[in-house]
Formats: sequence, C-alpha cells, structure tokens
Amino acid sequence: MVLYKRKPIILPPPKPLPSDLNMYVWHIDETGEWFPNYEEYVQRLDFYTRHHFTCEITGTSCLTFFEALDSEESQFKLVEEKFPLKLREPIARFLHFNGIRRLDALVEKVYAKFKNDFFPGEIVFLRRNKETTQNSTTSNGNSTSNSQNGTPQPPIEYLIEPGPPGSNTTTPNNATSQSHHLAQKPYIIKEKVQFNPTIDPVTQEVLVPGHAKYMLVEDDAESSSNNKSFVADQDQIYRDRSTFTKHLIKCFFKITLQRASTKMGSPWCVKREYLQMYGLTMDWPADMLKYKEDEVPLQILVPPDTISTKSTSATDDAAISNAGSNMVENVKSKKDKNKKRDDNLDETDIEMDNETQAPKPKRRRKNKVKEEESALDDQSGNTTKETNTFKKEESPTGTASTTHQPTPVSITSIMDDLLLPYQGPPPSFLQNLTYYNKNLECLPVTLHEVNNGVNSKFKRFYDFQKVLQVYQFINNFNNKLYISYFNLDEFITSLKCTDPYELKGEIVKVSLKSHESDSKGDNAISTEDDWQRNPKMRDMIRSRESEDISYIIQKDDPASDDVLDDFNNNGSALIIECFVSLIRLFVDEDGESTCVIIDDWLTDENDENEEEEEENSLLEKVLNYRNVNWVERLMKRQFNNGYWLIILLGILQDSSRIPKYGSFIKSFSSKIIPNDVSSTQLQKQLWRNFCRKLSLQDKLEALWILVDLASNSAIDIKNAVDDSMDLCTLIRSERFRVSRDLKAEQNILESMSEEDPNLQEQKKKVDILQNDKLILDKRLMENDLQRSKHIGTDRYGNRYFWLDLSGVPVEEFDPEHKSSYHTGRLWIQGPTESAAKFFLKITDEELNSWKKLSSEKNRVIATKEIFKLYRTEDGNYCTMENDQEIILVTSDGLINSSVELSPIQRKIIDETPECLLLDEHQWYSVEDVDDLNNIINWFETWGRREHDLLRQLKPIAHYLEASINIRNSALALNDSHDEELKLMKDLSENELTVSELGLDKISNIEATSTAEQENIKNEELEDSKLEQIENDLETIADDIMKLDDLSKTRKNINAIADLESQRDALLEEKQNIINSQSLGARILARSEKKRARLSRANKLKKQAEILTDLLNYRHYHNMEATMKWENQLAKKAWGTPLRKNASNKKGSNNIIETTDEKLTEILNETSRTSSPSLSTSGQ
Repeated sequence: MVLYKRKPIILPPPKPLPSDLNMYVWHIDETGEWFPNYEEYVQRLDFYTRHHFTCEITGTSCLTFFEALDSEESQFKLVEEKFPLKLREPIARFLHFNGIRRLDALVEKVYAKFKNDFFPGEIVFLRRNKETTQNSTTSNGNSTSNSQNGTPQPPIEYLIEPGPPGSNTTTPNNATSQSHHLAQKPYIIKEKVQFNPTIDPVTQEVLVPGHAKYMLVEDDAESSSNNKSFVADQDQIYRDRSTFTKHLIKCFFKITLQRASTKMGSPWCVKREYLQMYGLTMDWPADMLKYKEDEVPLQILVPPDTISTKSTSATDDAAISNAGSNMVENVKSKKDKNKKRDDNLDETDIEMDNETQAPKPKRRRKNKVKEEESALDDQSGNTTKETNTFKKEESPTGTASTTHQPTPVSITSIMDDLLLPYQGPPPSFLQNLTYYNKNLECLPVTLHEVNNGVNSKFKRFYDFQKVLQVYQFINNFNNKLYISYFNLDEFITSLKCTDPYELKGEIVKVSLKSHESDSKGDNAISTEDDWQRNPKMRDMIRSRESEDISYIIQKDDPASDDVLDDFNNNGSALIIECFVSLIRLFVDEDGESTCVIIDDWLTDENDENEEEEEENSLLEKVLNYRNVNWVERLMKRQFNNGYWLIILLGILQDSSRIPKYGSFIKSFSSKIIPNDVSSTQLQKQLWRNFCRKLSLQDKLEALWILVDLASNSAIDIKNAVDDSMDLCTLIRSERFRVSRDLKAEQNILESMSEEDPNLQEQKKKVDILQNDKLILDKRLMENDLQRSKHIGTDRYGNRYFWLDLSGVPVEEFDPEHKSSYHTGRLWIQGPTESAAKFFLKITDEELNSWKKLSSEKNRVIATKEIFKLYRTEDGNYCTMENDQEIILVTSDGLINSSVELSPIQRKIIDETPECLLLDEHQWYSVEDVDDLNNIINWFETWGRREHDLLRQLKPIAHYLEASINIRNSALALNDSHDEELKLMKDLSENELTVSELGLDKISNIEATSTAEQENIKNEELEDSKLEQIENDLETIADDIMKLDDLSKTRKNINAIADLESQRDALLEEKQNIINSQSLGARILARSEKKRARLSRANKLKKQAEILTDLLNYRHYHNMEATMKWENQLAKKAWGTPLRKNASNKKGSNNIIETTDEKLTEILNETSRTSSPSLSTSGQ
C-alpha cells in the first residue's frame, strides 16, 4: 500500500454513474477515478505527481504516487516469483508475535536461521563431492560452509536405487559417470527427518550435533517417471542464491507483517489477510498481553430517517459530511471517549519509521487524500499523465442511478475535524485566558465584553504579533547581538517605561460625597483614566464605593525630564539595549556595511515638495550633528548620551525607500526631530520627544523595522543560522549515540534479577545516560534558531505557539529556587483570513463586517448582528430564522438534533461570543496549568488537525507546565505579595467608623416645633462660622510670621498692622458667638467634632495612599525587576553595556562562537567528555 507522509493512502471508492451517460470524462487508469471536469482531474493528478509518496515495501521516499505504486507492484512480483513458496509458512510462523522489535535485526535472524534449513517441496541444488567433507555442521544444525562457492556433485554413497516396495537397500550405480549430470540438476525435497543431538549421559558432551536429512528427487518430468531418489545431509544442499536474499526477506516482511498494536514496543504479527493462509491465529502470548490494544467501542453514527436519498453527483465525502452532521441525539459522551484514547496517545501518536508504522484499519476512508486535494491552493497544468477522455457506457436500463442511500459512519480512523459529530459546548475555559490591550496591559479576555454597550476605550494591541517577533528574534540571536536573555514581561515593562505617565503610575482619590458638591476642584477631576492594569485591585477599589465615600482612579502627573533622562534607573535601559544591539548589525567597526538591502525592495525616489525639503534639511542637520555623520558614529560605536537615536534616524532614513516602511519613517522622523535643533542638547531633545510624542505602537514599529531588515539582510544573522544548523546536527548525532547506548543498558537492566549484585550499578548507568539525553534535548532546543512556527492548528483554524520551543534556555520548575522563564505562556492566535473562510465557510463580507463591528462596539454585538447567533440570559444559544427564535444548544449543553450546526455556529458556541477568535490579530495567552489541561482535554483525538496538534503538545507538555509555573511563582499571579498583604492590613485599620461617617449628617431627631427647627439651623450656622473663623485666624498667624522674617520696611510694617487688626476683629467676633451660646457642653461637643473630622480626614488621606500603593504595586514591582536586569553578555565581552559605547577597542571578546567550542561546552555538562562528532568536525 502506497504511503503518504508515512500513512497508508486509501483510494476513494468509485463514484456513482452520472445521469447522462453520453458525457465525456477524464480518467486516471492507475486509480480508476474519473472526473466530470478538467479542473478536478488536473487538481487530483497534481496531487498524485507530487514527490511526497513512499513505497511501503522498499521504504523509498520522495516518489510520486505512480512511481511508488509501480515500485510496490514490481517488488510484489519479485517476491512472488523468487521467494520459495514452501519457505513462507515456516518464516511466517517464526515471525508471528516475535519478540525482536527491530526490523533489521529480525531480517538477520531469519536469514541466519533458515539459510541452511530446508523444507519439503523446496527446490535445492547439490554441492560438489570434494567440498562436502570440508563442510561441517554446527550444533544447531546450521552449516558453516559457504553456499556460494559453487554447485558440487552429491557423494556417490547417497545415490539410491529403488528396490522392492518396503525395501531400504541402497547400492551405488554409475556414480562416476553421472557426477557432472547430477550437479547441474535441481532437486525437490520430498521428506525431511530431524535428528536430535547425541549426548554422552555421563559427561553430557555432545557427541553428534543435531542435524537433518532430506530425501530428494529430481525436478524433471522424465526422471520422475523413473522414481529415483536419494538422501542428503543439510550441508550437502543449498538454495539458488537469487531466491533467498536479505532483500527478498525484507520485502516479504513488509508484505506480510504489521505491528500487533499501536502501543510502543508491540511485537510483529502476520496481517489478518494472511492468517488463514499460514494457519495462524491472533491469540496473544501470555508474556505479550501488556502490548495488546485496549478495546475501544466504535462510535456509530446513523443518519436520521429524514435523510433518505442523495444526488448521484455528490461525492462520498459529502455523504460522510451529511451523515456526520445529522447524527442521532443519543451519542456517547465525548469526555469518556477522549479519556480512553488519551491514555494511549503518547504511545499511538509517536512518529515512527515507515518500517514500523502500524497499519490502519481497512475501513479507513479517503480522508487523507480528500484533505490534501481540498487544501490545494494552486492549479498546475503540467502533468505527466495523458488525458484520457472516453464516453461512459449506458447501464442495462438505459439510465444511470440518480440516488444512493448513505451508509452509517463509523469513527474508526482520523478524519477532518469538522466532519466529526458535534458534542456540545466544552467546559468554560477561554474566559480565563488573557490578552494585551492597546496600553500593553495583560487583561482577561472577557473584560468589558458586555452584552450592551461599547468598549471603544479598551482596544487590543493591534500588532501584538510584532511584539512576539521582536522579542523572539532578539533572544534567539542574543549571542550575535551580545545581549543577555530577558523574559517577555521585562521587555514589555521596559517598553512602557519610556512613557512618562507609566513612570508615575496612577493615584486614587478618596473623598466624602457630601463635600463633592461644595468643591469645584473635585468636580473637575471626577473622570477616570483608560488604564485597566491590575484588574483585581481595581475592582476592589471600585467595590468600596458607597453613598458616603467616593473613590476615583486617575493618572498621576507625567514624569519630569529629569526622571526621563535617568534611563539607568527608570527601567528603560533594557529597551535601549535592544535598539543598540540591532543597530550594531548594520555597520561594523571597520566601516563596512554588514546589512545589504535587496534592490527589489527599493523604489525610485519621488519629487519632494517644500515642506518635505524643510523636514529633510532638519533631518540632515540631525544626522550630521556637530559635523559628525551618523555612519561614523555607528562605526565608532558612539551610542551613549542619546547618540543612538541619531544613528537610528540615519538607518530609518536609508530604509525610507522601502514602500512598506516609508509612511511610518516619515511620521517617526517628524515626531522625534525638534523644530529648533539645539547645538548642545539635541540628544536630550530627541530622547524626550521619543518618550512623549511616540505611542507604544510607534516605538515597537521602529524596533520591528530593525528586526525585519536584520533578519533578511544582516550577514551576521545568516552566519548564525548556518552555525546553528551545524551545531544542531552534531547535537542530534550525539543524542542518537546516547539513545543507542541507553537502550542497550536498559536491555541489560531488564535481564538482571533483583538479587544481581551489579543491579544498582547498572541502574546508575541508566540514570546517567537518561540525564545526558535530557541535557542534549534541552541544548538542542536552545541552539535551534529556526523561525518560530506554530505547533499546530485546532478544528476552527486557531493557531498555537510556544515560543520557548527553540532558541532559548529551558528551565525546570523548582518551588524552592528562583528560576528564569521566557514567555511562560501558551499563545493562541486567531485564524487567518484564508483559514477562516476555508474552515468556517464564511464569506469575505461577513468576516470584514464582523471585524469592523467588533472594533466599533464589541464581539457580542457583532456576532449577533452578523451571524445571527447569541446567548440569552438563561444561557441558551439561539438563532433567528424567519423572525422566530430557535434554540440551538440549551444552557445544560443539550443539542437541538433537528438543526445542523454550521462550522461558524460551532465555533461561536464553543468559544462563546465574548471570547470569539476570528481575526489573526487576536492573541490569547494561557497562564494557568489547569486552563492548559482543559484545552488539551477539549482537543478531539479523531480530528486530523487536533490529532497532529496533540502529537506536538504531548512531548513538550512537561516543559510548558514548568514555564507556566515558574512565571506564576515569580509574578505571584495566583497569590498576593507580602507587601500587598501588609498594605491590606493597614487599609483595614484605617476604615471609617459609623460615627465618623455620620458627622456631617443632619440630626435625625424629629423637631416638635418650628422654633426648635430654627434653633438647630442657627446652631449649625454658628458652628460653621466658628470653624471658618479659626481657619482664618490660622492663615493670618502664618502670614504675620512670614512678614516678621522679612526686612522691616514700611510696607511690611503696614501689612503686619492690617493683619493684626483683622485678627483682633475675628477674635472679638469669635468671643461674641461663644458668649451668645447658652451651654458650655456645646463648646466641648464642637471641639470633639473637630477632632473627629480631623481624624476622618487623616484616615481618608491614608486610604488614598494605601490604595494608590496597592494599585501600582505590581507595576512598580515589575519595573524594579526590569531595572535589575543587566547585559551580562556585553559586560563579559567588553566590560560595559552596549549603550555605553561597547566596542572591541574597550576589551577582547570572550564569547564562545565556534561550533566546536560550543559542542565541547555542551558535552562537558554530560558524562561524555568527547564525541566522534567533535573529532570529525575538527578534521
């Protein structure tokens, strides 16, 4: 059977005859397929002519389908013609459930065992008489002579004259004259007698080895009539050398054998179609039952009775699709099914060689072929087969059948994901994922996705993929860029630290609502900012809002110029190092350009207008600041004091002729270049404009342009990729040798008994080799600098990324020790435009309308208006059809079996309208191990895309979970920091009491008369007036003290006199009010009330400080971690960071760069101090 990507390809069944038998069709002779139009024919033929197929028998790959088919047919004919027929059954019995797993070892074993073992019915030849005595038989009955030395004549004494019936007499007869005649004739083995070895009963010595004798007759019709026969030993006969070769044995294996199960280490067994031929059964030996496949009940899908017939023009795939979509309601739960299948996923989903690939069930349909056919994007007219058009013959009735009954679908093989029956919405897990908004704040995906309302203030970061691309490139090529590793959170934090508002953070204002109406200042600052970081703490602050106290979150004032300029202590040093490390790639220290832009990228320069000429004149003044050209600064590595921005402008200006960069570079230059270029402060002007006038998107775009140019044009990057490929090849070779030694040592360990004294030593050897293999696996991942590729795609076209898979260190999670991490998350990207249209069957208009509406409003509203699907308040998923609401899925997960869900409806229900992924610019991150496991459990093992995705996820799941745990532990995502707990305790101590809240409330005592009410109002007015007088007196006293400190001028003396007269008037007024009050208790009450108000004000002030600290704590904590980062790699090479003019003039480069040195360093971490790969590469 021809293999496609290591899997058997099953040809589709014949199509039903068309209704018009007089039509012309295109036909492929080898497969029997016919096509009604030329486009389908060429599409399928193009698939068959690709060099992606493998001959199952020979293992030859990179063949077309027709070449692989011809190869299999020729090899099959060769086995049928050459391989002895009578030898096949004994070999098949020997191979059935054989414990030898390796195919090459099994070939050698069969060749050695059956080389000198013959069976009745075989055709053999005789050896010469003179060589017979030289050949001896081994104790096992196998001859030690070389059977390929010639065709000797049989010994004379073995010739037998036929005697009377029952006579056993033998007499020589014309032996000498017939010597040459007998040597050239083939003989047939009539009988075989096996003799056991003769053993001395006393000494147990083998006197005569075990051997066999054969009765031979001539393979000739004339001689058979004479009935002549003779007896020969096994060392006197041999087979024709062309009928028993290792190649034929291997071909016989490929035709006859298969793996007994899909479990790792399962034995070989004879295929079911050959069991009866060789008299075998599938009864498992007792010692091999552990490899037997677990019984998984088949899930049978029967179309409902409403589906009766299908059009004959429909393909078989359409029938399967309709049958799978219109399933019965009582389908077995997918959860139990996945649980059983996932148990064996690690064993069944391992990539195996073609020789060890387990065969697929015969009922497997044409899913793989059909999938590849439908995925073709190009149409090729150059084919190697001639078009064969012919006229279809009429059926006996004169017409072709127009309908056929669909058959039940059995899920016995992997098929397209969306052809599988829908099992209902999965447990909610997407709501726990996070995304980055326009301010690069990591937020839950459901934040601000409400059913009603607009979330225009809270947009995602549009080009977040560029954040990941820039970050991954710098870390992958850190050795060439001379920049130490840093994690994604540090990178984003450092980028945000170039924003003056981010450096100051937010403030929380706490005030009494009763005072807000009297304060114009409070009304002026009542609006909140658009930041949403630390959502848990933000929600806690908002939940404290009451009818008495108001809590308002606002941005603090922007950072001053001094704070911005101190980039060594404000967290922006990392992002500057990233810029400088990329800038260094464009010109070396000798002034040679090391980044040559392709001419095809460039366009002709356009005519400039007056405004552009003025801007260019300013730009030229900046690029030649102080009469030093930016190229010369780059060559001399002058980056400090902001000179790197001048160099950056020069590189961008040289790249402005590239169309995709032109508009941004023009905008970037106009924002960053000051209108009045200072002759002494230009660097600071550029840096401050960079921080204040550029958005985070602009800063990232400038960084991404440098990465894009370097990745496509920098010579150092190309050399690094080549060195990485060489190093990875050497590491893989060493890992193969370690794996081979590990397997040998494990076999020795398995053969040992528990009482063996060398058992512990052998276990230690195995542990050392396992550790060596683990180290080599990690170092292979770290040194593989390939482009970041997604690890797979789910059923709806969402792509999954793990950036720790290549080019970065791999860390193990240890709760007791602090470990570093890379991104610490699994990333999910929405489907591309082409994937969404292909998988979800939606139009361009629907997709574009949804994107526009979701951006203007939100995804819930967009999904309801565009796709007519929404979730009701009680949790039901409904759609509108003919102004009637139809329930598709209930809140309990029950599916309406009368409605066939489309792919887009499935996606909306599974992902929920709030979390719908329908744009490639949407990125979600998985930050919790439980969410990761939920996603993995949701994947369908019978779906092609998710099956392949699981194969990639399972081997790295351990490392992925470790990186998630390391990040969660470092950032305390699931816990609170000690400082946060302390602040929360202080906050509880500063809560207002009930009496403090009621100080300003009007007394609830009911007045019995109008006079009493009037007295209460008068007393309140007097109290208010006394409070105002006291405040005025304090102000006057402060002013008098300030004037006393000044010189005794006439003006100051007169001012003091005026203030003293005002003070005396206020004191007199205060005394009159006090004297007018009837009771002294009121004076004490007023004093107590004043103290209470002062205490309340202090508490409110303290609350504002504590809540401000709580709100900003995690951001400041990340800033402190970013400020602790140092470029150790640059310091190791030159003793200083890159931004401080690091160059070869400042010191020697101590970084290991050669492949041999890197390999030696890696091997020193293992128990293997040398390697053949190292010595070979050194030569």
